[in-house]
Amino acid sequence: MINSDDNNPWYPYYVQQIIENNLNKGDNLVDSSSSSSDVRVISWINQGKTKILVICKVDQPCVVHFEGIEGELSIIKIDATIPWTSPSVQFEEIDSSNPLELPGYAIALVSVTA
Repeated sequence: MINSDDNNPWYPYYVQQIIENNLNKGDNLVDSSSSSSDVRVISWINQGKTKILVICKVDQPCVVHFEGIEGELSIIKIDATIPWTSPSVQFEEIDSSNPLELPGYAIALVSVTA
């Protein structure tokens, strides 16, 4: 999953890296849903933290509001918003009362203490 032109990882490489480092065999799934057909979510508990994989599946910015969770959210997201550039992994923290803003076709992993 490395681009042979410039030796940089492709977007799927980062997705795989984020998931494999945060999802283990035996992790319990948590009921989660999205009120928008533009956003998909799946949640699980990994090492005492709830993990929420958020997928913005349209080519437009998505604004995600969280319900049923409180506190600081640690976010890992992949940014590839500039065409023809290599994607990069970004980290941020937000309060659960604030929305998460994602560019189109984005993936983010949100972690909150369970």
